[in-house]
Amino acid sequence: LASALWRVGDVTGAVENLTAFSQAAGKDNAGRRNSGVPQIPCPPKITSLGAHLTKLADLTTRGIDAHEEGNPDVAARAFDEALRLPPTRAFFFQDLSLKKNKKQAYPNRARGDLLWRRAEAILDAVEQGVEVDFHREPFHGQETAIHDSDDSDDDDDGAGAESENKPFSVAARDLRESILISPHDVDARRVRIRYRRTVGDILGAFDDARAALDANPGEPQMRKLAGDLAKEAMGDTSSQLGGVPGRNGNSGSDKSVPSPSPAAYRALGLAKSADPRAIRRGYRNAAKTWHPDKWQNASDVEKEKARTRFQKVQRAYELLGDRKTKRAYDADPAQFEV
Repeated sequence: LASALWRVGDVTGAVENLTAFSQAAGKDNAGRRNSGVPQIPCPPKITSLGAHLTKLADLTTRGIDAHEEGNPDVAARAFDEALRLPPTRAFFFQDLSLKKNKKQAYPNRARGDLLWRRAEAILDAVEQGVEVDFHREPFHGQETAIHDSDDSDDDDDGAGAESENKPFSVAARDLRESILISPHDVDARRVRIRYRRTVGDILGAFDDARAALDANPGEPQMRKLAGDLAKEAMGDTSSQLGGVPGRNGNSGSDKSVPSPSPAAYRALGLAKSADPRAIRRGYRNAAKTWHPDKWQNASDVEKEKARTRFQKVQRAYELLGDRKTKRAYDADPAQFEV
């Protein structure tokens, strides 16, 4: 029962369950001792699990308190230490129904919660200019080759930021695994929306907002955020002009905003400097966002906007996905209609 509780994220309940068991076992052994009956020692597995879960609960509380007190670096280190405990280590199993070499994450909500909390602390630390040190690499050397229908195309999520900034690399991977463990975790989606807006992935942030609304339709703040992201993705802000928006979607000073990119690049949410890999990633994200099937429950106006946007995405990739066509388009964009 304790194992089941911490795997669904109730670490406190697991500790309380083991404590109650230990107390009951102690009373039982006391009675046996008084009666001259041999005592039954507590199984080592239960003793070990109890010690690990007690430490896990303490580190989690310490991290949450530090974060609330405005010390994200201390919080991140506490969550990092908690993630290195046996109950929260990454664990994968081979699912024979999936493609070869694909692994499935064991549904450990305790680990999933710690992952998004560490990512949030990292983002706050970066924002405050505080350095965060990690004792070990996340996932203990294991790469997340995990299959998931909602995020299976996210292998390149934040790739540019990851290669340049280790804290962002850890945050991106933490959020990806957290959502793979629990796709309907609104808190994890909320933190990844913030991360994706920070690195300029407005389409990805919008996808996360829609997924969060599917899980919790009555959340007004998330609905408003989804609306703001939809406007940004449709080109109502400078993010479609090749700029990198900040946390609130603002592009920063005028000096940081380059000249508008050609229409095909804007349709995929890219700058003109995008390489083939970025173009493919932009196309996948844009097509997934604006596919008509995702707008079945929207208003007629929104459906029409999404249909038009999807057609632009398809046309843009026709122009940019082929090297020869891309060279011709880059030479004179005005000769091509998007």
